[in-house]
Amino acid sequence: MNDILNNILMQSGLIIPLGEEEVKILSKACSNFVNEESFSFPVFEDLVYCYLNKQGSKKLKASIENFMLMNEGIQKTYPLCVSHALVFYCIYISIEECGSQKTQAIRSLSLQNAMLQIHGKWDTLKFSDLLCSLYFKSTEYLGNLYIGEKMYPRDFARSMFKDECRVNEDIDEEMARYIQSLVLLSWDAEMQRFIDELDEKDPFMRVVYVLEHYFLNKPQLPNKDDFKKILLMTFIGKDGKKQKIGTILSMIADNEVVLVDDIKSSSSLILIETDRIVSHDDGPKILPYDFRLSPKEFFVYLYHELLLEDLLKD
Repeated sequence: MNDILNNILMQSGLIIPLGEEEVKILSKACSNFVNEESFSFPVFEDLVYCYLNKQGSKKLKASIENFMLMNEGIQKTYPLCVSHALVFYCIYISIEECGSQKTQAIRSLSLQNAMLQIHGKWDTLKFSDLLCSLYFKSTEYLGNLYIGEKMYPRDFARSMFKDECRVNEDIDEEMARYIQSLVLLSWDAEMQRFIDELDEKDPFMRVVYVLEHYFLNKPQLPNKDDFKKILLMTFIGKDGKKQKIGTILSMIADNEVVLVDDIKSSSSLILIETDRIVSHDDGPKILPYDFRLSPKEFFVYLYHELLLEDLLKD
């Protein structure tokens, strides 16, 4: 990972490059930080906040200084550009080197969701070439959890209607697979029915109600194909006009829709801001309210916030 850190430091704006040995020591110090027991999910999300706001992390700074003093006998502080680079490097290794596939998925989703904060301003982010490689780490994890196939078990389904054929019969592995397939097919049909009968004209509120129904009733955590399918079901034809995010949030609050009772992630920005409006909290906003989203963009952000909150329940 020394080469990765060196690459990040070269993009940081540092005028005089650090020596190879110093880069190696900093890489070890960062690895030590992300592997400590105290490196919790809130600590990870604080790093993401620091990265997006071009800040250093006080916790990371203290950890690195202590590591260098205790292991190398070195006392040194670094300029902000290096501190910011080290923040991103810790985000990078905490995802790429994570030993738990679930934790990796959660951290990746949290990072993705936080990007709403700088929507449309991607060119302001440093290290964007490495940033993109950290997205969608949840795909493999959710794919491995997925049970069943969406294939219609014709013979099995017909046998269910024969007199006493299935009465008191033990469910073996093959029968369980057939039942799972029928459940998945019926779930797709249920979502299509719900969308077809949904009496809501506003495209943003349609997204809210569709995803509310989806995450409340889904038989299991969705995979990438499920995401694509529900997106296609929700949007037939044109995407719709963009709206300011502040207008969208106020609309959700006015309709008194509560999508998550206990929000776990500080990167669930839509959910947090909606809850703040509903509760008449006059505290500082965590989102600029003037940027615009299309209904499809809103769908993608809200879907992944709800997915992350689901993963954090367990």
